[in-house]
Amino acid sequence: MASKYTDAELKELYYLALSEGLDQLDPGEKRAVTRWCQRTHHPRPGIEPTATPASAPADPVIAGDSGWKVVAAAPVDSGPRVVVERRVDTPAGTSFVDAAEPARPDLDPEPEPEPARPEPAPVDGGELPEGCEFLGSWPEDAEDGTKRLTRSQLIARVLMAHPGMPAVIARGQSRKQALDMRSRLHSGKFKAYPGGRACWRCGIAPDRERAGRYVVVLEYRTDAEATR
Repeated sequence: MASKYTDAELKELYYLALSEGLDQLDPGEKRAVTRWCQRTHHPRPGIEPTATPASAPADPVIAGDSGWKVVAAAPVDSGPRVVVERRVDTPAGTSFVDAAEPARPDLDPEPEPEPARPEPAPVDGGELPEGCEFLGSWPEDAEDGTKRLTRSQLIARVLMAHPGMPAVIARGQSRKQALDMRSRLHSGKFKAYPGGRACWRCGIAPDRERAGRYVVVLEYRTDAEATR
């Protein structure tokens, strides 16, 4: 039965088992790597000794891949760990570095410096024509096309930022005026206060400063309060 892994994939799994431990592979990958080791005569990670025999060269290159070599074996919790180095070709020659280490920064090409931007030439702005003048700051009553909030929209925004806090929003109202405002708020006809009774609690109370008059009290309700 053909293996579902290519030789390149099996070689990568083999190097992972050497550097990180055999436990990093799942059962299917372990079986595939074991069969690959038997076929290519590689030492099985964590099972067969990976130390270099006395008669072998000091730094043997792994068979089938001249860019890798076994340097030393160190014990870890999951079994013996083999330090594997990879070959790096540089202008100064060929050298081996630890495969677990990232690429050396000095091997990366240096970025080209950005060209200097020319300084803008000074511009003589001249003077404003007759009838024009500079102001020290922007006038507060200037109309620049920005839509301003109405009084009711401003009240709604502040109350929505403080849910559960009632506030007097109108004073000196007749009873009919106060009841009409409460009705419009609860029915949702007041566009500045969306949601109607589900979001707003509105009531009227006697105006303590004006006899026979009423105030309108409004409160923005949270979801928990709105369902009570």
